[in-house]
Amino acid sequence: MQNNEENTIKRLSIEFSLLYAGYILTAALFALVYESQPLAKGFMAGNATAAYVINTVCIMLTLLIVPLSIKVFGNMLTRHLSLSFPERVARYRMLWGTRIVSFAIVTIFDLWAYYATVNNIGGFCALICIVTSLLFIPSRKHIRDDLSEGKK
Repeated sequence: MQNNEENTIKRLSIEFSLLYAGYILTAALFALVYESQPLAKGFMAGNATAAYVINTVCIMLTLLIVPLSIKVFGNMLTRHLSLSFPERVARYRMLWGTRIVSFAIVTIFDLWAYYATVNNIGGFCALICIVTSLLFIPSRKHIRDDLSEGKK
């Protein structure tokens, strides 16, 4: 039984590492595409109202996703400790996938806002998302601790 759990944790670690690498690569490729096409930058720079609204949405999304991903994810994990190991793994996979996809959506939107408005607010918000995502880099120890029954 213990060996089966270790194999599951190993597979989750590989799967989550690939998802995390995809998140980072997607953000990097998005920035690379905009950096390589100078005509695509700043198409909303002259519209102050649109720039204000877009930057406000960036800030609100970032302020929403960062605490939710850290606090709510931990609370959801402790709520599912009474489930069997395969059920905990299924919930953990769903929660982790939801967290990384939500971070990816917000990061891409923040980067788009940075290049569309040529304002640093979107870039700073994207940087906040990427730095915060470093807190949940997938490792076997981290996954094992999250899935263990005696964690909290």
